[in-house]
Amino acid sequence: MYSKLIIAIFILFNCELLFANEKFDNYTIRKYNEAVSYYNFGNYEKSMKIFKELYLDNPNSKIILNNYLSAANEYAMYLVNSLKYEQAIKVMEELSKIAPDKQEIIDNLGVIYLKIGNNYFKNQNYDSAIENYFKSAKYLDDKIISENIAAAYNNQAMLIKNSAEKKIELYKLSLKYEPSNFEALYNLGLVYLNEKMYNEALKYFDEILKSDWQDKNKAKLYKGIVNIELKNYDEAKKIFLDVINNSKDREEREKAQNYLNMIIPQKYNLSYNFTIKNNSAYNLNDFSLKINIPNDYSNRQKIIDCRIDCNYPFNKDFIVDADNNKFVKLQFDNVRAYQKINIKIENIIEAQPKFWNLEKLKNRKINIVENNVIGSIVSKNDNLLDALKKIYNYVLNLLEYDINTEELTIPEILEKKRGKCVEYTKLFSYLAKKLNLKVYEVSGEIYQYFDDDNLVLRLDDVGHSWAEIWLDDYGYVAFDPTFEDTGRRNYFANLRNAHIITSYGKTSFLEINYKVVYDDIFKPIIDVNIDKQKKLELLK
Repeated sequence: MYSKLIIAIFILFNCELLFANEKFDNYTIRKYNEAVSYYNFGNYEKSMKIFKELYLDNPNSKIILNNYLSAANEYAMYLVNSLKYEQAIKVMEELSKIAPDKQEIIDNLGVIYLKIGNNYFKNQNYDSAIENYFKSAKYLDDKIISENIAAAYNNQAMLIKNSAEKKIELYKLSLKYEPSNFEALYNLGLVYLNEKMYNEALKYFDEILKSDWQDKNKAKLYKGIVNIELKNYDEAKKIFLDVINNSKDREEREKAQNYLNMIIPQKYNLSYNFTIKNNSAYNLNDFSLKINIPNDYSNRQKIIDCRIDCNYPFNKDFIVDADNNKFVKLQFDNVRAYQKINIKIENIIEAQPKFWNLEKLKNRKINIVENNVIGSIVSKNDNLLDALKKIYNYVLNLLEYDINTEELTIPEILEKKRGKCVEYTKLFSYLAKKLNLKVYEVSGEIYQYFDDDNLVLRLDDVGHSWAEIWLDDYGYVAFDPTFEDTGRRNYFANLRNAHIITSYGKTSFLEINYKVVYDDIFKPIIDVNIDKQKKLELLK
C-alpha cells in the first residue's frame, strides 16, 4: 500500500525569483506572498483559496497555476486524513478540469481513491474499500491496487459465516486479481474441505505446496486430512510423517501426530472409579456389583488387559449378555457396617479405525415402514445407500447440539429440534428402523480431535452415543451424526479408532445386588459414587 501520495511537489520560490519572467501588480504580489505564508505554516485551505483567486485573475500564469495545484493537492490530502472523502474528491476533480493534461493530477486522484480504500479496509468496510480501489484503478496502473482488491475480497469472505457459496465466490474473486494470494488459496481449500468437496480442496492445497509460501506445513496438514476423507490412508501417513520429521513448529508436529493417530491402531487406558459405602449398622451378605466393560470386536477393538483394584476382598466373574456386551461381576461375601469400598477398573484397549465402503448398497432396494416422518425424508425409489444418507442428513439439518438437554422422547426431539448425542442417535436409529433394519444404539467413549469451523485439534474425552446398523456383507456399520455436526468431519460409515465401544442397546452400566444378614426387610442405604473418569490416555 502507498504510504505517501505520488505527488509532484511544486517548489514555492521567493518573490524575486518567482516574478523574474512574469510581471504582476503589487496587489497580486502581496496576495501571492500571503498564500505562500499560509502554505509554509500548513494552512493549505487558505493558501489554495488565495492561489485560486489569483489564477482566475491570471489564467496564463504558470507559476500561479503550479502553486495553486500544489496547495490544492496538500489540502485534498488533509481532507482525506480527516475522513472527508467527498470534499477531497471534489477538490481533485476541480483540479483535473483546470489542468486536464497534468499527469500529476491524474495520478494524485488515483492515489486519493487508493488511500480512501485503505481507510475503509482498515475499518473492515470491505465493500467500500473495493469500490474505491476500482476507482483508483481507473487512474493508476499498479500491481499494488490489484493486491489490495484481492486482500479485500479475501477478508470479506472470512467475515461470512453461513454461506459457503458466497465465501467461495469471494475467494475466487480474490484469486482473479492476485492468483498467488496464498491466504485466499488456503482459505478456499478449507471451505471446500468443510463442504466435503475433497477433490476441490486438494487442488488448492496442492497449489500452495507448489508455491514459495513460507507456511506450507499448514496446507500440508489439511492435505493430509483431505486424504483421510478420500480414504487415501497411505498418502495421508506420508504427509503427516513429513510434517512430524521436518516441521520446526512444535504445535504443527503435535497436530500431525494426532492426525496420524486417527488412521493407525492406538492403545487407550479407559478407567472407572467406584466408591461404595454401607451407611447402615448392618452387615451386607452376598453383595455384588455388575459393571459393563468394553469387549473385543473383530477389526474394531481388542481388550489387552482388564485390571481390577479393590481395598476389600472379592471374587470376580465375567459375563456376556445376549447382545454380546461384557460385564465384570464383583462378589463380596460380607460387607461390614459403615464399610467403604474403593474399586478401580482399568481397561487397556487397542482400537483401530474402521471405514466402510457402502457402494454395494446402491443395488439394494428399501422396504419402508409407513410413517409420516420417514415418508417426508426418503422415497420408495431410493436405494438403501441414498436412503441412509437422507436420514443421516435429515438428523444433522434438523437438530441443534445442546449438551444441557435432558433426555427426550422421539416426539419431543422432533418438536424441540435440539439435543445431545443421545437425541441424535435416538432419532437416527428410530428413522433407520423404519427401513426394516436392525439398529443398535451404542454407548461408549470417544477421544475428540476437531473443534468448530477452524478444525482445531482437541484432546478431550467424553461419554458418547452413536448408532450401528447391521448390513449384510458388512456386519455392524457405525453412523455418528453427533460428531458430524459438532466436529465437521465425515462420520457416515466411519469409525475413528478413538470410538471405544462399551455396550450395544439399552444396557445398564452398573447393577447392584445385596442381602441383609440380620433382617431381610430392612434395606440399608448404599451410596454409589461413580467417579467415571472416562480418561482415554494415549499410551506412548
